[in-house]
Amino acid sequence: IMNALNGKKIILKKIRNLPIENIPKDCEMPFLIRLYINYYNYVWKKNGEVFSVEDSKKIHNIYWKKHKTTIRVEHFSSLEQNRLVKKAKQANVRLTSYILTGFCESKAGKISTGVAVDGRIDHNRNMGNQATGITVNFKYNKKLSFSQNARSIQKKIDKKLNCTWKKYFVLNFMGSLSGTLIDSIYMYLSGICKNKIAEKLAKSLGYSENLRDLSITNLTKLDIPNKYGPYSIRDFLFIPPIISYGKRLIGIATLGDEMYITYNLIENFEIDFEINYFDSVMGRLKE
Repeated sequence: IMNALNGKKIILKKIRNLPIENIPKDCEMPFLIRLYINYYNYVWKKNGEVFSVEDSKKIHNIYWKKHKTTIRVEHFSSLEQNRLVKKAKQANVRLTSYILTGFCESKAGKISTGVAVDGRIDHNRNMGNQATGITVNFKYNKKLSFSQNARSIQKKIDKKLNCTWKKYFVLNFMGSLSGTLIDSIYMYLSGICKNKIAEKLAKSLGYSENLRDLSITNLTKLDIPNKYGPYSIRDFLFIPPIISYGKRLIGIATLGDEMYITYNLIENFEIDFEINYFDSVMGRLKE
């Protein structure tokens, strides 16, 4: 859009996904997990059903009649962003790990966090679903410093990212399931589908219980300029979408030297408490 406004020729970029056949060959899932998937696909083929566009519309209507979201936004100026990056470097961790530590510090007990990961294998910049994800469980240790806790979190993240089958597990697992079986999970959660197979799979995947406490996505520095001839991008927001297995969605994105952190929350919780929690974490990160 910005290039078009500036009179530049628009280059067509294809939307690309990351099918399982393109995932690195050394990422094969363990035998028992493949057996588990094959079992569900086999049973679903015998007893499953196909859903329509009308069913898709129904689940959206049902979901949004019962749910409402609140979005909280924090802006980090160039000075604040550079200061935070410097602190992360001093702690010898990546910025995502440092920010995540801030969210874990204020919560008691073990925190289950989903971390979105770029799954591109050829560094292309096309739009499309080329993301995978990992889950890490972490309990903030009050006896250690903030930096030490940040290093512990990053160690857990790196351990999973360095194990290729764990890094690509989400794409591999979901890509191996029948498409209509995946549909059935959402249909079950909305009450449209009463199928026992869908119910069992939804529960075993944690869609109805044991939801992630936090889900974090860092787009890092957006690889687009913020000035296009006479036009410039003065403001932007990245709001991560609500997911069925998450409670609190954290989105991070940087354009130029300015960063935004957003907090997308389903209003099934104590909103005032959650807003205060987010604000206190942001205050801690800006110290």
